[in-house]
Amino acid sequence: MDAHTPETTPSGMLHGMPVACLLGYGEPRLAAAGIEVLDPRRVCLVGVRSFESGEAALLEGLGVRVFRMREVGRRGLAEVMDEALAISGGGAGGYGVSLDLDAIDPRDAPGVGIAVTGGIRAADLSRALAHLAHEPSFVALEIAEYNPHLDRGGATARLIEDIVLSLLAPARPRLALAA
Repeated sequence: MDAHTPETTPSGMLHGMPVACLLGYGEPRLAAAGIEVLDPRRVCLVGVRSFESGEAALLEGLGVRVFRMREVGRRGLAEVMDEALAISGGGAGGYGVSLDLDAIDPRDAPGVGIAVTGGIRAADLSRALAHLAHEPSFVALEIAEYNPHLDRGGATARLIEDIVLSLLAPARPRLALAA
């Protein structure tokens, strides 16, 4: 969830706090960096598998929509993404996607710091994100958690390339990802 505050973090590491900071909570040095606070009613987390209770309590209290991985498995990623886009895309300034690569199943994205089985399959993710290329409200993509030292055979790098190209150059033929 990356929604820890200094009061809830077991590690004290800043990389566990960006969502909380973007919502106006968390590490004061980051909050003082002049970032604009996001409306929690327009924030969605998709594919959440692991988190601590402090993070969940903050997000629930703020009204952030969290789609845990078991819900994604039950409903399908396309349906969940449609709902997430309906929630996040209603703002005046557009929306962005922050793709934390460790949400992807390590069979498809081994080049991450913390690989946890049971994540989103790469082919499903690529299909779900591809239609954003034609959405005028889609204004930003962030890709986080790539670790090239753990990327066996460059699989994760190729996945990143496929996702970026599908968003920026949708007419270009993309890699065939395993289902």
